[in-house]
Amino acid sequence: MRQNHSEQVHIASRLFVQEHCRIHYPYMLQNHISLQTGFQHVLPENMQEAVNSFVSKATKGNVPTLIDEEAKNFPVILANALYFEMRFQNVFYNTNPALFYAADGSTKEVPTMTGKQTGHYIQTSSFVYGDMPFESSHFSFFVVVPQGEHTLCDVMANLTFSKLIKNAPEKQAMIFRIPTINIDFSANLKDVLTKSGVEKLFSEQADLSHMTSSKINVRDIVHKAKFELDENGVKAVAATEPVFVFYKGPSTPDLQIKANRPFLFGVT
Repeated sequence: MRQNHSEQVHIASRLFVQEHCRIHYPYMLQNHISLQTGFQHVLPENMQEAVNSFVSKATKGNVPTLIDEEAKNFPVILANALYFEMRFQNVFYNTNPALFYAADGSTKEVPTMTGKQTGHYIQTSSFVYGDMPFESSHFSFFVVVPQGEHTLCDVMANLTFSKLIKNAPEKQAMIFRIPTINIDFSANLKDVLTKSGVEKLFSEQADLSHMTSSKINVRDIVHKAKFELDENGVKAVAATEPVFVFYKGPSTPDLQIKANRPFLFGVT
């Protein structure tokens, strides 16, 4: 497990292997060097408990279960977990109910934070982008809010982050208005990847000979994530398992990020 105490970033990876399956040493060594992946032999009947216990500990209990009892049928499980907790450089100072306009045209009052932040601000005809730094960190939280008649799907279809950040101006002061966030998400990624053209990996024609001499293929890729955003900062956790301030100033900035409709957010 890799850990940065000041930034509260924890990344863990472990390969769980049943006794009858032999993993090639070069593969294990390369994964240990590049990803610090651990390795553990497990009896079939203990696979579910071993994987879930590892993921729960790595995510500080935020993802208590990743797989079910069917795990005993899988010779190999590679589990990856991420825990991220960070305070904003300037915490939000005001949270009140505000209207949020859903994609279907309905409205709902949601707890919305207001605060002054300093970060990159970009405005185009279709969206507004803003980010805010975390305390003592190279990471930032960002939002992309569609503008006018443009939808979030429109924006995401044409958004290229590398170009966006490359052309970003100097950091400047802005007012953020954004709902608090508490999201739990889970997905089986096999269908998504298959539709994207990754088909052979999930079929009997899969070639994983660099990993093991056993004839195996990937059964599924299971992903679970939790993301929390409040006045102090962000807590985000994720697990993936492939089977096989308060601020007072003299004036208010003119720039504003008002996330009161479906928006894109993340950590970069």
